[in-house]
Amino acid sequence: MLLAPGNGPTMPEDPVQRAILDVLTRRGEFVLAGNREYYTLLRHCGDHWTRVDGDPLARDGNETISTVSEVSVLQAVRARVRDRMGIYGPPDDRPDWPEVLAWLTDGRS
Repeated sequence: MLLAPGNGPTMPEDPVQRAILDVLTRRGEFVLAGNREYYTLLRHCGDHWTRVDGDPLARDGNETISTVSEVSVLQAVRARVRDRMGIYGPPDDRPDWPEVLAWLTDGRS
């Protein structure tokens, strides 16, 4: 999953999208993918978001960290929720923002 760099558009005006970002900010991080061989997560660091890619088996602790925009965070979380909800249709067949917020706040994530 590719994410745009952190210099893209930020601060969504949609109140539901802001609420999603608030939930994620309180959590501090959100796992996009992971298993014994790799992981990818979004981490809120003060005033910005980062994407962290790593290998849990690597003893050196090497991680690739890049800054991403809030819009990219929302897109990545929506894609993850889409997968977890079992929506496997065309790319435009995705959950709307209220469904994403409900999924995050219902403890299913």
